[in-house]
Amino acid sequence: NTADTVTDNVIIAIGTNPGSGTLSGTTTVPAVAGVATFGNLGINKIGTGYTLGATSGILTGATSSAFNITLGPPARLAILGTPLTVPALDCSAVRTVELQDNGGNPVNAAADLILDPYTASPAPAGTAFFSDFFCTTPIIPPTRSILGGTSQTTFYFSAQNVEPALTLTVPRTGLVSGTQAAIIGQGVPTDLAFTTAPPTVEAGFCQPLNL
Repeated sequence: NTADTVTDNVIIAIGTNPGSGTLSGTTTVPAVAGVATFGNLGINKIGTGYTLGATSGILTGATSSAFNITLGPPARLAILGTPLTVPALDCSAVRTVELQDNGGNPVNAAADLILDPYTASPAPAGTAFFSDFFCTTPIIPPTRSILGGTSQTTFYFSAQNVEPALTLTVPRTGLVSGTQAAIIGQGVPTDLAFTTAPPTVEAGFCQPLNL
């Protein structure tokens, strides 16, 4: 029988977790007339045979029957991996763009998916470009396609000057854009340069120069 006088809090959590998912939403609610209603729960990773467990104080807990989380429709782009940190004019770190559902699960494109132009903001001070092979072949316009039947594409990014706080963005109309922080540090020393032009001076006098 329902204990309709109980108003204690009930806590819900994932029990069996075949997809290593995370439970989102309001996971603690008070019982109303002995019934606790959870109205906005979600699990982000696909998997077969999930269960939920409910607890409340000293009461004997309950475990749900098994259920499945299936792949959702394409919803967003994501730039995978750790934030990009490379020296100036270094394209050695490949960036992978992935098409995902709302839970972050990879989704294969039904047909070739042409992405909108990539951006780096704020605009780098010197030469900067997206490329498809290290620093040798700029992508013009700066965009790639995720081929039908696949979920990923790749690109490289390089900048000429030190840039301590860039944001790389890969957009597509109708999808949440993929973003990632990027730090361009000092490159390897390769050249000498005069920072002041040699002046005209009288013979026998010395003039300081910055090099």
